[in-house]
Formats: sequence, structure tokens, C-alpha cells
Amino acid sequence: MLAFEADGVVRKPNDGDAIYAVLAQGWQDAGGTYHSDATYPTCLAGEAGDAVSTDRHRVELTVIDWATGGVQPVHVAVHVRCLD
Repeated sequence: MLAFEADGVVRKPNDGDAIYAVLAQGWQDAGGTYHSDATYPTCLAGEAGDAVSTDRHRVELTVIDWATGGVQPVHVAVHVRCLD
């Protein structure tokens, strides 16, 4: 699960609407190359030894909102496109 902030939108603390599961089978790097292997999107990867990136990379997500019967849906990113 990762937290994303939409451009121009200030995220409130503990805003569950900003949390996404990333299940992308394929992803696109900033140069436009499509990756369908087992690699993780470089714009979401952390530094060596870090679990996730805290650098504010720009990405475009294709998302499915999964209604689980809870208060809010689960956001599932099925495609990631790195913008920087």
C-alpha cells in the first residue's frame, strides 16, 4: 500500500482516500518504455535498503475502485506510468 497525493490537492492526515494498492502487471517508465516483466516501477522504488520511496515522484495511475462494503472503496492501481 502506498500513499499518493493528487497534484494541487493537500492531503489531510490519515486520509485513507490517498492510500492505494499497486498491483500493476505492467508499467511505463518516464522515457515511454513499457515493462511487463517482474520489475517494480522505478518511480515508486525506494533507495537500496528502503522499503519505499519518499521522494515525491510524479506518476499517472490507472485505478480500479473496489467496493468492499466498507466506508470507502479500496483503490487498486493496475497500471503505473512514471512521469519523471
